[in-house]
Amino acid sequence: MLNNMVAFIPARAGSKRIKDKNIALFCGKPLIYWILKACEKSIYIKKIYISTDSFKFIEIIRSLNIIKPIYFCKRSNCNSLDISSTEDCLIEFLKSNESKKVKDIILLQCTSPLISNKNLDNSIKLYYNEKKDVISIVKLNRYIWKKDSDEYSPENYKIDNRLRTQDQNFRSIYIENGAFYISNKEKILDSKQRISGKINAYIMDEKHFLEVDTMEDFKALEAIKNYELHR
Repeated sequence: MLNNMVAFIPARAGSKRIKDKNIALFCGKPLIYWILKACEKSIYIKKIYISTDSFKFIEIIRSLNIIKPIYFCKRSNCNSLDISSTEDCLIEFLKSNESKKVKDIILLQCTSPLISNKNLDNSIKLYYNEKKDVISIVKLNRYIWKKDSDEYSPENYKIDNRLRTQDQNFRSIYIENGAFYISNKEKILDSKQRISGKINAYIMDEKHFLEVDTMEDFKALEAIKNYELHR
């Protein structure tokens, strides 16, 4: 059953904050290369589907010489707008003939270039073992504050018992980092959501907290990736 998993990667052209972000050079390779490489090394992902509206993207991706089968899905004009959601292009794909044999699917974002094949394989095993949808998250042990009207107050600790070290009284927070989501075709089409029903979480290291949204994110993640590649 573990070999039923396919990867789906949205790769729209025309991003505003970072021009053509998905193919911007990141550690000397197009940003999308790093997620494709993790998929290529994955034991359980057998096919990769890329939803794009750009022939330029297709040419660049083909030149990367990824060994695992890659299939390009035409992204319609109405799902290639700034306001188009990831769910829009995911559902468009799942309703197409190209997804006829697709059952289980892992939605991956190019904006999380630190993902490894181990992250993918461990999360896929979690999905099949627990029989629940899976979301990637990051656990943070931070002092969190909230604002109510004009008042600020701690969210996960008490001022009169501020803890300098984590213990059983300190409530950690869990942040959705947007790296990946695992579900199946039927549930996605029924719910119109990337995950639904009972949901499990795959906890990633804190370095995965950032995703490429701004140039500051891009540079910070590139520095981490460079360190990992050359240490």
